[in-house]
Amino acid sequence: MKHIYRNSHIFHIFSLILITSFLFPDTTLAQKAELEVELFVSCVEDLGNDTLVAYFGYDNPNQETITVQAKKSFIAYNYTRDEKYVINIFEPGVHDKVFSQKFPSDD
Repeated sequence: MKHIYRNSHIFHIFSLILITSFLFPDTTLAQKAELEVELFVSCVEDLGNDTLVAYFGYDNPNQETITVQAKKSFIAYNYTRDEKYVINIFEPGVHDKVFSQKFPSDD
């Protein structure tokens, strides 16, 4: 009798895992790890009058688009006193000059 109970018990556990993976597909047991999206400065242009503009790009090494919460996607400048919200959807691959920001040259 123990042997039948053990097989039945394993079947129920497996069924529960299978059902859970269909109900909550984002929390399956075998999730893929996301690699970090890296921002970089494409170039900096001197506009004169002690003002610079920096052009930023990014590298998303993942095979899928990565979306971050809009309020968590920003750059800080002016000695981190100011913030500018930037793009929050990152397509796969390397993308150059995606957004820009003006800075005082002493920042």
